[in-house]
Amino acid sequence: MSMKEKIARYAREIAKPEPTLSAQLTVAQAVDFFLKHETLTATAVIKDQQVLGLVERKTLTDLFSSRFGRELNAKKSIARFVEKQSLIVSTNTPLEIISKMITERTASNAQGVFVVTDNSSYFGLGYFIDLLRAITEIKMMLAQEANPLTDLPGNKAIQNAMQAQIVAKQPFLALYFDLDHFKAYNDYYGYEKGDVVLSSLAQLLRHHVRDDEFLGHIGGDDFILIWKVDAWQERLLHIFDAFSSRLSKWYDPEQIAKGGFEGLDRHNKTCFFSLMSLSVGVLAVKVEQFQYEHQLAQLASKAKKKAKSLTGNSWYVMEH
Repeated sequence: MSMKEKIARYAREIAKPEPTLSAQLTVAQAVDFFLKHETLTATAVIKDQQVLGLVERKTLTDLFSSRFGRELNAKKSIARFVEKQSLIVSTNTPLEIISKMITERTASNAQGVFVVTDNSSYFGLGYFIDLLRAITEIKMMLAQEANPLTDLPGNKAIQNAMQAQIVAKQPFLALYFDLDHFKAYNDYYGYEKGDVVLSSLAQLLRHHVRDDEFLGHIGGDDFILIWKVDAWQERLLHIFDAFSSRLSKWYDPEQIAKGGFEGLDRHNKTCFFSLMSLSVGVLAVKVEQFQYEHQLAQLASKAKKKAKSLTGNSWYVMEH
């Protein structure tokens, strides 16, 4: 098995099938449970196959160590001592999302533990240390997969980012960027200057991606952006303007004046090539519209092809 296959990406991959407590048990019985399972710092409390939340070993230890604590609480239901803000996630929740949920929580989590459910039923416990280890491995993998020219995340990261957005159940935009007439430019000016164009485009796109958005490099002159849905047309026009302003750095003045240049096509025939422009396929993704990232990736690619049939900097919105 390759390193990529070993890396956990979803909650189910790091969940451990730890024993649980029934909500019908008393506090005294729960204390006995933790004495029997010495390595557990917390566990899930279950009622009618549904997870109520986590109960901590420390909570019960503190309870019984207080004056009259045992006498007053021993016969109470353990369900009364469930951590009210227990973190509960589904098996298909991406690890990146769980990490974000943890960092955004104001309450301290039960001993670095969260509950993983499958169709609302208990699946296992997840531990922060395992989550941290898996995310570190993911970052190492993504660093290895990053495009060497632009240093942007590659295809695997793009797939994960799209799937994470689907699972988050928030509307978003998938934008597929393609550079028109880039091959002709590359053939005419050479790969070194072509690389300069790609690096410059990557830098430009970076400036138009917020901290909670995503930019990836599929390869060649193809890029993927994942944006929030607000004011996207205005943002895209800013990218077009910034891109057009850079053309004078890449072409000779005469070619700028003519709007292009003469070169050889793939059939070795002389023809006129327009200046490079951007074609963007836009896919507006609604909540629960897709289940898997490859479904929206295919539609975004179709939208990009539609945009390429238009002249100059352009976008095409795919209706679905």
